[in-house]
Amino acid sequence: MLNLFKLGSLQSPLASLKERFYRFSNTYPFLQRFLPPITPMLYGDDETLNHLSTLNEAVLILPPSDYWAIKTTLNVKNEKDAAKYGPALFDLDNGYSYDAQRIDTDTFVIIAYNRSELSSKIASSAIGKIIEKITFAQWVFSHESVPVLLPNGKYLTLLDGIVIEMDPVYLDTNGAIGLNEALLHHRYPVKTVTIDVLSETNLTPKTLKTTLAIALILLVNIVSNGIINYQEQIRVEENIQTVLDEFKLPETSIEREAMVATLRKKEEKQLQLRRRFLKISDMQIEARNLPSPASATPSASAGGDVVLIPGSKPGDPNRLLVGNGSLNPPAAVHSDGIQEITYDGNGILLVMNFTDSQTRQNLKNEFLKRFKKVQLTERDSRMEARIK
Repeated sequence: MLNLFKLGSLQSPLASLKERFYRFSNTYPFLQRFLPPITPMLYGDDETLNHLSTLNEAVLILPPSDYWAIKTTLNVKNEKDAAKYGPALFDLDNGYSYDAQRIDTDTFVIIAYNRSELSSKIASSAIGKIIEKITFAQWVFSHESVPVLLPNGKYLTLLDGIVIEMDPVYLDTNGAIGLNEALLHHRYPVKTVTIDVLSETNLTPKTLKTTLAIALILLVNIVSNGIINYQEQIRVEENIQTVLDEFKLPETSIEREAMVATLRKKEEKQLQLRRRFLKISDMQIEARNLPSPASATPSASAGGDVVLIPGSKPGDPNRLLVGNGSLNPPAAVHSDGIQEITYDGNGILLVMNFTDSQTRQNLKNEFLKRFKKVQLTERDSRMEARIK
């Protein structure tokens, strides 16, 4: 029959401090009233699982025949990292899960168990409905130094740190203890696995409740965030409308942005133009007038008569003959310096005239030094500078 034993609240992972407290409570029973609610444990095999129980909740101890175990040395930090080596240590299919138990600093016992087989076995048994968690005989009896007698007549014993089930003919049963007595030595929590871990595809009521609770929390969170965002949007729109009314701005943000962009572009162009003219003014281009070439002095005739050129027509240049000589028009006044400045919105055009070649060369070098984008053109004494 099934062996029942009431154990303190089973939690995972184990804490050494909590374990010592449970051991201490065995010496002083009055401390047990302060412990968490007690959860019953059941030890069973294929024959005993079908016995009925009146319990509402229990933890099932799986016998060694329901799992594989191997002892190994691994340089890892904790049991979780050690369990990751399970697939490499066991030649099993993908239906197995792996867990680990630390028994020394770098020594672990790796357990492999088939989820689907254990799930089917527990679900088909009469006590399947009351099983909430499972544990392994390895985790419960690994500290026993003497054999443990089971109801089926076999014994649980340690072989190189691994709990196995053997017939009494192969053991020295002197000093053996019963199952209930062995469990009495463990008045502290042991490591457990929830029954939900065994179910890969079946949706358990507990999983369904947890999923619905999480979904409800997410829904409430989404709705509350939506309400908060809507209220924040209304507040921002009211602030924008207040600013529009106060400063008489256009109603649409697109128009405001276009106006601001246009004004900024104009300011940048004006600032750039001022900087260019400032550089030009710092160059100190000197202007000076040049003497006009001497014009031919006509010889006056004795009589001082002025005669039009024969054959001239209306619209032709006025040319006169004065005393057998010609009267040339006065020559234009020549000067050095800037002759013309033009700005077309993108660049500046400077037209300059310098008769001295050295002055032109010095000025050319000065333009190239002060402006990155400048195009210089020379023709005789004329020089043009296009600044972009």
